[in-house]
Amino acid sequence: MTGFDNLTEEEIIKIDKIYKSHAKDVFLQKKMSNIEKTQKWLDVKNNTKTNKLKKREQIKIRNDPYKFKKIPLDMRQIILNLCNKNDISLQKLAVKSNIQFYIINGYINHNYILDNYDLHILMKTLNFDLIQYIDNNIKT
Repeated sequence: MTGFDNLTEEEIIKIDKIYKSHAKDVFLQKKMSNIEKTQKWLDVKNNTKTNKLKKREQIKIRNDPYKFKKIPLDMRQIILNLCNKNDISLQKLAVKSNIQFYIINGYINHNYILDNYDLHILMKTLNFDLIQYIDNNIKT
């Protein structure tokens, strides 16, 4: 022992036993937490958070105005005759009915399927009552 030591060996052992388990280096803990905060995230595991501001998918519900009605097979010709009668081209019909032109053009020229809701809007734009037309043709 040197001249500056005032404690005996037994007192040093007692002090070590008392403070050994509770001694923490606060400076080192803060340094490690700062290092963890500044590192970039490479990947996130178990990410269960959802973006609450993301727009959810909107489901369009359209009614079927011609449900359980037999639509005539010459519907394309009826639409073309109504356009000629009212002096409207297919482009103008698309603008007036607010249906995209490729849908109407695909139905008329390329035999694509037209939704009954869109057909109802076209008939309403052309001032034609398809339900009355279907009822008249079935009775006669």
